[in-house]
Parts: sequence; C-alpha cells; structure tokens
Amino acid sequence: MSSPQESKSTNSSNEIISLEELSFVSAMFFVIGAMISFYVAYKRLKDSSLGGPPILQPVP
Repeated sequence: MSSPQESKSTNSSNEIISLEELSFVSAMFFVIGAMISFYVAYKRLKDSSLGGPPILQPVP
C-alpha cells in the first residue's frame, strides 16, 4: 500500500496540496490561456478581414 504522503506535495508555507488540486489549478490556467489565445487570434483575424492594418508587413 502507498502512504498518503506519496500523493501530496508541499509548498513553502507547509500547507499540503493534493496532486488532484494542483492538476485542477494547472488545467484551469491552461484553459484560461487557451481562451485568451483564441480571442486574440479571432480579433486579429476579424480586424485583418475588415481592411485594417495587415498583421504581417511585407519585407521591402
């Protein structure tokens, strides 16, 4: 049998955080980052299709 300490990780203030909580928090950060990335990409694509300034400037 595994001891309960194997599934725990400790932070600097000696509070115990389970790996499930840690993975949930990291998944939330990933989802938020993905949403921001898609929003920025959508906004740039929408702006470029409306005749705004081009995203990539041609090299002279």
